[in-house]
Amino acid sequence: MKKQELMTDDVNALIHRIELNPKLNALFVKLFALYGLPKWLTEKKPFQDPEILIEEWEKLVADYDDLDIMEASNKLFKFNKLKSFPTAAHIKAELPDDAKMIKHEAKKAAYFKPSELIPFWDKAITFAAVLNMFRNPDKTKDAEADDIRKRMSVTCLLWAQQRTYRAMRKYLSNEPRIDDLYENPVEKFVYCFKAGVFDKIREKIKQNLSGQFEPQDITEEA
Repeated sequence: MKKQELMTDDVNALIHRIELNPKLNALFVKLFALYGLPKWLTEKKPFQDPEILIEEWEKLVADYDDLDIMEASNKLFKFNKLKSFPTAAHIKAELPDDAKMIKHEAKKAAYFKPSELIPFWDKAITFAAVLNMFRNPDKTKDAEADDIRKRMSVTCLLWAQQRTYRAMRKYLSNEPRIDDLYENPVEKFVYCFKAGVFDKIREKIKQNLSGQFEPQDITEEA
């Protein structure tokens, strides 16, 4: 079986499938920026069916915490372990030993935003969208985030992503009660935003946009 070029409609269908999964879409936006488009997105090779490959990615983001997955992708890029687009197996191999497995439960009814988080919600989600962590259904907010991200240097973006994941994970590990107060990652992220966990990182991003800050290494402290 020789490689087979995919038709435009097939490619668009694959991209649409990715976009319908917020966690997968955020991860792929990051990986596209780092590695470009994977060849399997435009062609089918023996033992490399795009549909099956996407199923593997969908299972990865469904089974593991998105912060761990993003850290693993940063690790792959930082240490230059790959020259081409990674597979789900590559990311899984880089997950830390204490990576959080997600417990699959029956879907719950739509929830209301916790009242104490509402004043911080829009700014927090815009900040998350800048770093490709969560995408907001409000397309205006996404446009604002896209504009900020385009004006940031690539090094600053990667630095800010890593610092944000690390700061959030450290803060939540020292505040176990948050798991009882908030049931999903978005709420926990907004709570961290409210608590000022990302204030130094946000200030550094502002400095980068004005040409006053450029991290020399993505692991550099805030």
